[in-house]
Amino acid sequence: MPEIVLCCGKVCSGKSTFTNLLEQTYGFYAFSADNWMLQLFEPTEDRTLFHDRLARCKELIHRLAEKLLTRGNHVALDFGFWSKEERRNATQRYASQGFAVSVVYFPIDDETQIRYMRNRQNADRLNHYTFDEQTVAILNRFFEEPEREESCLSPDEYLASLANRHVSALFK
Repeated sequence: MPEIVLCCGKVCSGKSTFTNLLEQTYGFYAFSADNWMLQLFEPTEDRTLFHDRLARCKELIHRLAEKLLTRGNHVALDFGFWSKEERRNATQRYASQGFAVSVVYFPIDDETQIRYMRNRQNADRLNHYTFDEQTVAILNRFFEEPEREESCLSPDEYLASLANRHVSALFK
């Protein structure tokens, strides 16, 4: 059954690295809203314009993901899924079409997040937004931690289940 993975976490928490792993190792189609935003639009300080553009990019990616899933492909979305409402809406959108949905949550402490931020900015400025420590702290305040009833998996839990499914498929 085609599966979609919704990667949930703060900025600089490992989501992009994880979706790249899924793409390279397991053949998922990985999509990052940041990549689309950076390729399609010039940076803006206008938050209303930014959020409008982001919503349009996400909707286009959702539509493309649905087409890929319908054709039997697996998809991973690196959107952050910062709010419970966004996670619920995306889960319902895909589950209602019969697709398997996993929400993978990337908890991160402040020190590790800042280290990841510095490493990312030193490595790849074309596909990621750049931040300073103050901006990261401000953005963190907008993130809604998943609640237990959301049944999120950790990256390790998800990879273990994926590996088990791949091994089981070999013996069928």
